[in-house]
Amino acid sequence: MSRIGKKPIALPKEVSVNIDGRAFWIKGPKGEITHTIPDGIEFAIENGTLNFTCVRQDKFTRSLYGTTRAIVQNHVTGVTQGFAKDMEVHGQGYKAALKGTAVELFVGFSHPVYVEFDKSKVSVEVRQISNKLAAIRISGIDRQCVGDCADRIRRVKPPESYRAKGGQDENKGIRYKGEKVRVKAGKSGK
Repeated sequence: MSRIGKKPIALPKEVSVNIDGRAFWIKGPKGEITHTIPDGIEFAIENGTLNFTCVRQDKFTRSLYGTTRAIVQNHVTGVTQGFAKDMEVHGQGYKAALKGTAVELFVGFSHPVYVEFDKSKVSVEVRQISNKLAAIRISGIDRQCVGDCADRIRRVKPPESYRAKGGQDENKGIRYKGEKVRVKAGKSGK
């Protein structure tokens, strides 16, 4: 049985939960989010806490038990505090800009690359700090949407491990803020 699934979720006073069958609507100061609870998992609200119990003991339901509780906890955290990912674009001449509902990236290709995002789920801020560095901040109430948007941006030009000249600061690419890129030794030329 999942140890995470057994933990109760404390509901803050500013969060309201509406239940309609298996559907959840969680509303807080930052917004509203919905989630559907899978069959075989029961839930109850008692004394300001939300508890989950696994009714069916088949393998599939047990695997969703802790996951469901973690997703609902993330939704409660999202509508109260929100989630954010900070990213950096490193490289000489590398740029980032907002163009409507897309992030425009100039990262060493012969053309700009556009990464679309849904304005209703995430908000994106872009700052060009210098000619070698741009900062991107992705924020929203749904942790999965924030992480997905950040991953799609990072996949355009991941940090280079072999071509770094002069250490961490000269390593080109898009990375999360504070991410350490391991510089690997290339082939030794003779």
